[in-house]
Amino acid sequence: RECGMDVVFHGVLVKPGRYTMMGKMGKTYVFGLPGNPLAAIVNLMYIITPYLLKLSGERSYYIDFVYAKNMQTFKLSKGRANMVLGTLKNGEFFVTKGGKYGSGMITPLIESNAILFTKNGLAEVKEGDILKIVPMNYSLRPDFADMINT
Repeated sequence: RECGMDVVFHGVLVKPGRYTMMGKMGKTYVFGLPGNPLAAIVNLMYIITPYLLKLSGERSYYIDFVYAKNMQTFKLSKGRANMVLGTLKNGEFFVTKGGKYGSGMITPLIESNAILFTKNGLAEVKEGDILKIVPMNYSLRPDFADMINT
């Protein structure tokens, strides 16, 4: 703001990522991400990247999802939407660490291959619920770390 940036939004009601922001300085868009690694990565992937694609001329951008059966009841943060990491395997969703991990942790990203987006106000996801799950289109797993062809 001190440099002349017009703030478009500052803060989103989603966990993790409350402190995500966007502004514009002249013709340049400026994005601010949360300081915690997990929150920054998830918000970059699912909030900022779609916007950047739109700015790059993408006419339609849709995030693919699949239906999966939830395999463990877990609680959600009240008063906001949630992005919940988990593992998708054979049509079943397993929440990472029982949904108990912090936005400063990296390990949940390595252990996960999918994400669940919930509506604001949902307090709990029950075992057996059928959910829309977004498979992650990348991997931070160590067994896929070597992407260089030899």
